[in-house]
Amino acid sequence: MTLNTPMVRCGPLLAALCAATLVSGAQPRVVVADGADPARARGLAEDLQHAATVGADTTAARVCIWYAARGFLHAQAASTTESGDTLFVSVVEGPLALVEAVRLHGFPLEAAAELLKRFELQPGALFTQEGAERDIGVVLAQFERSGRLLARVTVDNLQERQLGDSLWITLTLG
Repeated sequence: MTLNTPMVRCGPLLAALCAATLVSGAQPRVVVADGADPARARGLAEDLQHAATVGADTTAARVCIWYAARGFLHAQAASTTESGDTLFVSVVEGPLALVEAVRLHGFPLEAAAELLKRFELQPGALFTQEGAERDIGVVLAQFERSGRLLARVTVDNLQERQLGDSLWITLTLG
């Protein structure tokens, strides 16, 4: 059986839907990742080797999710082909996302500076969605400590700037 998929770019909705449909415990299979850095290709292959998927579209989305967790926000699974026990994945990694700046709105300057020191996302660090979510948790915990139990934190702005081989991210929370 051969399944082919066109290029898939991972978005938050697609990632959530595909994460809900992934099944573990499948028979091991051979994974060939073409177009990826050799070290990342090995890591991706290890992750996909034991994962059962509903279809090639889900495999492509899983590739995008895997790369996004490693700072490649624009990675694409150009194609996936499954033949027998071999999965062929063609990957376009895209630029590595790094933090240019993180800004907080709604806090006095000193309080914002103290919070930013506790953030995972620091200038020059790898940008990941998980890191942003943990940092939002830091802000929410501060609100909770100050008695503002119903406070919420939003991403007011996320700017991307391509510079050389890197994608620089400025995140503004409010």
